[in-house]
Amino acid sequence: MSDTIVAPATPGGRGGVGIVRLSGKKAAVIGRKLCGDLDEPWKFKRCNILDLDQVEIDSGLVVLFKSPKSYTGEDVLEIHCHGNPVLINKIIGASVACGARMARPGEFTERAFLNNKIDLAQAESVSDLILAQSTEATKAALSSLKGDFSIKINSAIDRLTLLRVRLEASLDFPDEEVEEQTVSEMIASLKKEVSLLSALLESSERGSLLREGFKVSII
Repeated sequence: MSDTIVAPATPGGRGGVGIVRLSGKKAAVIGRKLCGDLDEPWKFKRCNILDLDQVEIDSGLVVLFKSPKSYTGEDVLEIHCHGNPVLINKIIGASVACGARMARPGEFTERAFLNNKIDLAQAESVSDLILAQSTEATKAALSSLKGDFSIKINSAIDRLTLLRVRLEASLDFPDEEVEEQTVSEMIASLKKEVSLLSALLESSERGSLLREGFKVSII
């Protein structure tokens, strides 16, 4: 991931504001070429956006999110301009001329995953949140994006690993008697984990219905 990517961060069409996002080692360099000197990270600065011929494209705001405290874990730069597709395309073209390349669909989130900023469940929930078509679907996607689902899964893995260690220890050292109470506790803990995982599986199936919708036939 040595290259720098660029893409519009706002939907196509016209609006009050458009955002062009860059991520990679050259993000700050390209930002300075197009917008002049940058302010300190996380602080917006008003700027005139110029192409390589120093012709003004638009006026707007620019902000740098310094690695590793950014969405992708890399240097991320955002240029906020007026929401006209012509202007956005010109800014993207100028960024490409400065050494960036067009990002593939979902590549910003892919880089966030590869740089351990989010896990796979959170990466998938980004798409779910964007495509959600109901309040319940957005709530479910947002919960997963915040890491709630991952926390529950990782906690279950930790507890099951501890149970396995205790069980293997009792098998490896049979001469050391395991108290009956301890065995009962292990069985009870295992049953509890099975119940928790079953509940998670059921909730994920409900989430799938919320995400994909219901198929209804009116006869």
